[in-house]
Amino acid sequence: MSQAIIEVRGLEVGYGRHPVLKDLSFELPEGSVAALLGRNSCGKTTFLCTLAGLLPRQAGSVSVLGLDPAKQPVELRRRVGFAADSIEPPPWMRVRDWLRFLETFFPTWSREEETLLLERLRLDSSQSVKNLSKGAKTKLSLLGALAHRPRLVLLDEPFSGLDPVIREEVASAIVGHLREESRTILLSSHSFADVERVADRVALLRDGRIAMSGELEAVVGCAARFEVQLCEGENGWSPPGSPWIERRGNQWFLTYSQISEREEAELVHHPKIASCERKPVNLERLMRSAMEEAAR
Repeated sequence: MSQAIIEVRGLEVGYGRHPVLKDLSFELPEGSVAALLGRNSCGKTTFLCTLAGLLPRQAGSVSVLGLDPAKQPVELRRRVGFAADSIEPPPWMRVRDWLRFLETFFPTWSREEETLLLERLRLDSSQSVKNLSKGAKTKLSLLGALAHRPRLVLLDEPFSGLDPVIREEVASAIVGHLREESRTILLSSHSFADVERVADRVALLRDGRIAMSGELEAVVGCAARFEVQLCEGENGWSPPGSPWIERRGNQWFLTYSQISEREEAELVHHPKIASCERKPVNLERLMRSAMEEAAR
């Protein structure tokens, strides 16, 4: 198994008296492309900013590339690429001016990498920042996070400003480029299509903790979804295991992150159940069920 490039134990982060991350633990093996999923305002940006050394923590331990973001933030930021909507260049600058400004902060900045990324992202270095579209600004943010050739890249909704065609093109180009060099990526996204296209691992952030994490194929492969119809008049039934539940009268939809053979047999043969049908489950259905359960 690859060495962990991120190791988090018992992390707690909050704003004033409002806790956001609570007893969160997480590991990410080197060379992975991992997607961080969760509802809006669940703490994805807070988690990424904490890993990048931009936010303090109240408790727990964090190791990123063997460094503590709270104690070694400057050294960490030189080794990590971080792209977020909140980082925008001044509108009076040209693209090349912004890149020269960023270069002063990163001893490992590569002009060769910069040129390659300008070509792959189809960015004009002579263009004024104020004239850039939302999509072009997104591309510039990505370029600024990657040109110093970091071992770890943190991307907060990296493709959100791109139209669907450009989104797919940029996602494939950027992640493909980073994969070629065995760099590690942790990205947050609302797009399940993006995640399934580029990620090999997923983590679900819910109630301030990582509720589910692992290789994408294994996470989806272990999941199961059942459409259950209770017998007429039955209502005092509790499903086996710990599924996420949707109810419509006597019709129940049960989504399991994993289910044992015993629990599945109990579903199929329970005397209160009139019918039980196993349904296909994909990443989107699995994660949406988990998020909806958290909201309830």
